[in-house]
Amino acid sequence: MRMASTPLFVCAEIWHASTSLYQVHALSHLGVHCKLWTWIHASGTSFMHCRYRWRPEDAEWNFGCVLWLDLDPDQRVDSQGAVAHLLRDIVAAYSTATANSYSLGGIYVDSVANAQELLNYRNATLNNTHFPPVFDRAGRPVVLMLQNTVAFLEYLSRAVLVPRKGSLMGNGPFYPQTQYRFAPLFAVTGGETFWYRGQGTPFEPTPRELLALHRVMAYQRPYLPLQDSNFFDWTYDMSEQYHQVELTLGMWPGYFSGNAASFPYFANSTWYNRDRPLFKRYVPALRELNLAGWEPMTAAAVATATPPTQSRVWLERFGPHNGSIYITVRNEGRPDLAEAGLLIHIDTALLGMPSGRYSVLELTHGRQHQFDGGGEKGLTIVANSSTVGAVGINVTLALKVTLATI
Repeated sequence: MRMASTPLFVCAEIWHASTSLYQVHALSHLGVHCKLWTWIHASGTSFMHCRYRWRPEDAEWNFGCVLWLDLDPDQRVDSQGAVAHLLRDIVAAYSTATANSYSLGGIYVDSVANAQELLNYRNATLNNTHFPPVFDRAGRPVVLMLQNTVAFLEYLSRAVLVPRKGSLMGNGPFYPQTQYRFAPLFAVTGGETFWYRGQGTPFEPTPRELLALHRVMAYQRPYLPLQDSNFFDWTYDMSEQYHQVELTLGMWPGYFSGNAASFPYFANSTWYNRDRPLFKRYVPALRELNLAGWEPMTAAAVATATPPTQSRVWLERFGPHNGSIYITVRNEGRPDLAEAGLLIHIDTALLGMPSGRYSVLELTHGRQHQFDGGGEKGLTIVANSSTVGAVGINVTLALKVTLATI
C-alpha cells in the first residue's frame, strides 16, 4: 500500500492488546478488582502448573501488575472476557468520534511482538481452540500466544476496521526479527530504537541489515522508527545523522524519550526548535519517496567500484512515480568519494526509461544537474560538489531522476 497522503494518523490506542498483556494502572477500587477478576477468569493464560500468568510491575509506564490474556477472537461471545471488552471499547471510541464530529484513522497497537513466544497451558483454552496442536519440549499440548494474537488482529481488521475505513498501526511488530507473520496485518508499522544513552556512551545507529529487514517487511507501507535516546545530551548533528540514515530507506524518523516514558522530546520546545530546520528539509523528501514507493530491485549500481568497495555504498530505489524515479545514495566507508565524486549507473532499459536528457534533483538541498543517457545504454549520474552534491562519509543523497527532453 503506497501512502496516498501524509495526514495525522489519529488512533484509538489499545495498550499492549496485541501482546496479550493488560497493564493495570489502578488497583485501589474494589470495582477494578472485580472487573479484572472477570477478565482473568474468562481470558487468563496459565503456566504449566495451572497458575495464572501475571507479575507485579511498577515502572514509568505502568503501576500495579501485568496480566497475560488470551485474545482468541472466538472468545468474543463471552461478554466478560478481554476480547469482548476490547471490542466494546473500540466500537465505543468510533461512536464517540462520530458523535463529536471527528474521525479516527485506526487503532494503534503497542509492543506487538512482545511475549508472542509464551505458551498457554490452560485447559479451557486447549479445549476450545481451533488452532493446530502445538507441543512444548516435554510433549505437553499448549497454545502458542502468537496464534491467538495474529487471529485477533486479523479479526479486528476484518470485522471492525474495514467497515469503518480504519487501519492498524503497530509498534514493534518485527521484534524479534522472526515475527514476519505480523507484516501483512498493519498499514503503518514502526519500532523503538536506542542510538544514544548519554555522555560517555557510543552513538550507535541501527545496523544496516536490520533497517533493510524492516523495509522489506513493511514494503511500501510507512515505517516509523521511534527514537528512545537521552535527549538531554542529544545534539543537532545527531538528529541530522538520524534523518540521513532513515532517509536512505524512506523511513520517517520519530522521537520519544530516553526511558520510553518521561521527558519526551516533543514536550521540550528547545529540542524540537533546534532541529526544526531538519524537519523542514527532510520531511518533504520523505513524502516524495513514500509516494513513489520503495522497490526491492534498485536497477542501479556504483559504476566504478569493485564488489568489496561497492558494499560500502548503499543504493535504494523508489518509483517510478509520475514520470520520475528516486535513488538514495549513502556512503558508509569511502572518504575519497567526497572529493573524487561517485558514478551511479541506472539500468534505464530495465525501467523503461527512453534515451534523452535527464534532470537529476537532490531533494534535501535542491541541487540540480542534467545528464544525457537512457534507453539501452543506461544513465550514468556523476555525484560531486559541482553537480548534485558530494557523497561524503555518512552522507545520504536523495536523487529525483526525471526525463527533461527526448
